[in-house]
Amino acid sequence: MERHSAEEWAILGEEAITNSAWDRAATAFETASALAPKNAEYPRLLGQIRLKMEQAEHAIAAFTRSLDLEPTHAPTWQELGEAHELAEQLYDAAEAYRQAVAVDPKLQTAWIRLGQIHSLTNDPESALESYRTALNLPTQWDNLSAVLGRYAPDPGHYPDAADSYKAALKLAPDWTEGYLAVGTIYSVIGWTEEAIGMLERAIVLRPDLLDALITLGGLYNELDANENAKDSYRHALRLAPHNKAANFGMAYALESAGELDEALAFYKETIRLDPTNTGAYLLAGTLCRELGDNLQALRYLKQATELEPGYAEAYLQMVYAAADVGDMRTAREAFGELRWLDESWSAELFTRYPSLLVE
Repeated sequence: MERHSAEEWAILGEEAITNSAWDRAATAFETASALAPKNAEYPRLLGQIRLKMEQAEHAIAAFTRSLDLEPTHAPTWQELGEAHELAEQLYDAAEAYRQAVAVDPKLQTAWIRLGQIHSLTNDPESALESYRTALNLPTQWDNLSAVLGRYAPDPGHYPDAADSYKAALKLAPDWTEGYLAVGTIYSVIGWTEEAIGMLERAIVLRPDLLDALITLGGLYNELDANENAKDSYRHALRLAPHNKAANFGMAYALESAGELDEALAFYKETIRLDPTNTGAYLLAGTLCRELGDNLQALRYLKQATELEPGYAEAYLQMVYAAADVGDMRTAREAFGELRWLDESWSAELFTRYPSLLVE
């Protein structure tokens, strides 16, 4: 059997992580740890893998081994707390979080998790102290990603991630970023009405909260609440007139409201700000078709297919636009690509444009 160094096993482990081959990754880092027993990073990575696999006891053992080697590494203490939580060992989790913030008092997520545990264990005074400490720290938006990442890849657990913030909001009802965090999580998992409520509360507290305005506009677009969407994007664009997402969202809201010329202007501005936005090219092209400008539509649609060669909807719209102006060569080329991507449109297109069959 070929022998590998600890570093080589670690490389194999990283490759396995990339491929979500968790058992193989765990074996690799377990072996790396055995070959390099004084390296604290290998057991920490092993613990992260075990946590991802929801193997709480194995994760606890790995993080503990890492901390024996490097006892002042605050992120590992926080991860140990998460492993204890997974094992429903709340008091041990609280102690790990306390160690984490003792080493690094700026670990906002650890303070929030500690506050939630105090709430669950009926210690409201300690919970309030933990939450207040977290709220007095500069807001770190990577904390939301960290909480979400803890539950990935299972979005079914995202509501649990929101609980950390909601528990804090009960004690600090004016925490703007908490409402934004919960609203963002809810929007990700499709709890649209709940997300709107949280985001609207955040905007009431801080009307210049650009992220909340843009996310809220997108949710209103999903509900076809065009006027509300336009209001949200209008406010966002007053704050950041060159924001790509706000311009794109406003274009969609205007189109949905039947304001086609105004919508096209915002799609054009989106393309100017972001020349790689394939969706903007597609929607601008489709809108040009509706406005009777098939030649301009073809320009936008060709750009969409150049950016994303597998974009079936763009090829479909190209068939319509080219055939409607009598450019059957372009129509047949687009149709050929479309048939390869999505055969289901063939019958309808043959019926509408019989000359597609003629070379």
